[in-house]
Amino acid sequence: GRIFLWTYFFNKSLSVREAVALQSANELTEFLCTSVLLKGTAAMWPVIYFSFETMSCFINQGTFSNGQCQNTAFAATGLSANLALITTLSTISKAFPPNVQKEVVLTYDEMATLKVKRWQQLQLFLLLITGLSSLYQFGALGVEGDPSQLLTGIGILGGFTMAGACIIFVTAINREYKKQQLQEEKAVRVEVKDGGDERASRAVRSSRLQEQMVLA
Repeated sequence: GRIFLWTYFFNKSLSVREAVALQSANELTEFLCTSVLLKGTAAMWPVIYFSFETMSCFINQGTFSNGQCQNTAFAATGLSANLALITTLSTISKAFPPNVQKEVVLTYDEMATLKVKRWQQLQLFLLLITGLSSLYQFGALGVEGDPSQLLTGIGILGGFTMAGACIIFVTAINREYKKQQLQEEKAVRVEVKDGGDERASRAVRSSRLQEQMVLA
């Protein structure tokens, strides 16, 4: 199971690498500084807060082994993992061209009007369950007491739904990227067949793509 999962994500990460490699120097700098560094740093503060809640519980108990802080530690771990996954997905989406993001990333208007595709409806449902699970785990932060099986079950459920939403998103954005790549290849072949120059056609299309990314 783990081998299949790692193989799946490795295969999908190749498309992310390819999309990043097609960016210009300025676009790559913007991506690394804004999407990776700044947003990644901003996501660290809630994780630090969750860690402090756990440490505070251990300090109050004066021991690590009585199990009274297990609820807080479990909740902090679950919340940190969900936040890390959300930040990772946001970063991945920024690596792709704007026309790919437009087809995959949901806007607030689309969510409000429910004008979304079927796979997006499933993704929203899974994210809703994850959000409710996260709210319950957030309420358990700082709560000392015996380990709660209910908290454990809700946390595991939230973890599975978050993982499902991630798989759906990664699969969708890779499929859309490959689809648009095929369309570009077909357009280039048509232009070459009509007497155009293949290198010139690819250069023009690459230039247009970079202009779209700059405008976005």
